This record gives sequence, C-alpha cells and structure tokens, in this order.
Amino acid sequence: MSQKNILNVEDDPTFLMLLKYRIEDMQLSVQTAQDGQTAFDLIQNNHFDLVITDLMMPVFSGMEVMDKTINVLQKKIPFVVMSSAGQDEMVEKALINGATDFLSKPFGINSLIDKIKNILEL
Repeated sequence: MSQKNILNVEDDPTFLMLLKYRIEDMQLSVQTAQDGQTAFDLIQNNHFDLVITDLMMPVFSGMEVMDKTINVLQKKIPFVVMSSAGQDEMVEKALINGATDFLSKPFGINSLIDKIKNILEL
C-alpha cells in the first residue's frame, strides 16, 4: 500500500508542528501550510489523501481552500476542518459545502488521530 499524503493547514506555527509530528507518527507523509494560498498551491500541484485545515487563516480561509479545491480544481479530497469556539455556523456551512468532518478547538490529539484513521481506513 502506498503511503498516504496529508496536508495540514494551520496558521499557528507551534500547533502546526505538533499536529505534523503526531500525524507522522502514524507513518503518514505530511506537508504543511500556514495560509490558504500556500495550501491551495500545494493542492493544485500535489496529490493529497486528506486535508486538515483551520477555518480562520490569512489570505484564503479554510472554507475558501475547500471551495476552490472542489469547484475550481475539481478534486475530491476529504477535508477535516478545525474551528475555534463560537464558529458553529462556519462549521455547519463547511459540512454543507463538502467537509468530511470537523474538530472544535481545543481538541484532544487522539480525536484527530481517530478521524484520520476512519477517513483513510487505516
């Protein structure tokens, strides 16, 4: 089985690296981006099996990255969106517009790992 590729998009560099290392512990390949434009460029030029993205980010939001991936690039990639408290409306919109799942911050890292395993059927 080929190694799965994950894109992790988060504007907090400390949290981004924490997530990256924990996902790599699962023997998955991880690329990172700290803003929506970088994420979109990576999606445009690479194959990803899953995108984990924060909703609120510089340049493009996580919602815009997901929308452009689905509607402009015509790529069907599972998206897990991460949101802070009080963003329930945005999470609901993300799920309606194609997100596979969501996590509300703060969350336990094992919640994310369980979602990754379920989505990728590891």
